[in-house]
Amino acid sequence: MILSALADPVRRHLLRESFLHDGPLECADAGRDIGLSPATLSHHWRVLREAGLTRTIVHGRSRSIEVRKSEMDEVYPGLLDAVFRVPNDSRSSFVSLPTGTDASEGEQDGKTRERKQS
Repeated sequence: MILSALADPVRRHLLRESFLHDGPLECADAGRDIGLSPATLSHHWRVLREAGLTRTIVHGRSRSIEVRKSEMDEVYPGLLDAVFRVPNDSRSSFVSLPTGTDASEGEQDGKTRERKQS
């Protein structure tokens, strides 16, 4: 369930924002730059919470999210660090490749070659 929750790039982005934030993060603040509806954001937060990756803190009508870092490190040591190891400007792209990976360049070259041959 944890890997399934982490498989979605939007959820990784939301989790990264919470992970890098010092203390609880307002749900709406973390998703503001993505441009998704509140209902869609709520769905993604629910998936993360049900997977055990986050906890929700209720303050009246507002909700804050906190990554369960210590609990995750206890059960899956190093998982969150591995997922978020690469510093990335998440506003430009939800997907990040590990440093030194040129898979995206190779894929683009392959597509370019295919077009030239056609």
